[in-house]
Amino acid sequence: MGAAISYCSPQQVLTTAVCGDDGSGPDYMHLPCPVKYEEITREAYMSLKPELFEGLRFDVTKSLNNKFALSKSLFMGSIDLPGPVTGPVIKQSAAHYELGANLIDQKGKMDIVLMMGRVLSDGRLSARVKYDVNDRFSIKANAQLTNDPHFSVGMFNFDYKGNDYQAQLTMGNNAYYGVNYMQSVTRNMSFGGEGIWLGRDRKSGMGLAGRYKTDTVIATSLVKSDGDITCTYVQRLSDKVMPIFLST
Repeated sequence: MGAAISYCSPQQVLTTAVCGDDGSGPDYMHLPCPVKYEEITREAYMSLKPELFEGLRFDVTKSLNNKFALSKSLFMGSIDLPGPVTGPVIKQSAAHYELGANLIDQKGKMDIVLMMGRVLSDGRLSARVKYDVNDRFSIKANAQLTNDPHFSVGMFNFDYKGNDYQAQLTMGNNAYYGVNYMQSVTRNMSFGGEGIWLGRDRKSGMGLAGRYKTDTVIATSLVKSDGDITCTYVQRLSDKVMPIFLST
């Protein structure tokens, strides 16, 4: 009997793990798109750090039409201020009234414009604009103006979403620049990194991150150049039970 000889084209080599495989192996040409670098721990922190407050808060939102809405908020309570390292947290009484306006306009399937503005009784003004140019590229602008000198903030974010990666470029006042990137390497694993530069203080920083996700498990690890290491583990036992472990 003669020997059988098989041949794999370059396309077959790229789309299958092993020559002659039935396609069940990893397909590195069709990996899922990962989450953004800044959102790799979102599942853990949504449960571990909920929006808690002490006091009374009253929120009202009224829609004027399908694009425009007004919101009002009243808060009376206390806020936590940083205290001594070994001492108790300092609490200070606070109260403010907030008036806001939201605008959402969708001209096409992905051409979405989001505008949000807030004015507080203490003189602070915040605004946010998000514009989805297409299904891959979006622009965000955030600004906060205060009466205190050197505390006003302005920032622009440019986000790009690829087939199996996400990238972001950030520019802000005080010569702040940042860039981050997240890449899927398998269907369940993704890695990424970030770099920042604060020109006013002449400081820089870097970070590396990894994320593993299945239908029931989400594990993340984040290492920064200043020495901070954060690891999270989320295990979904059912639709109502989800234990979370955090190590910092």
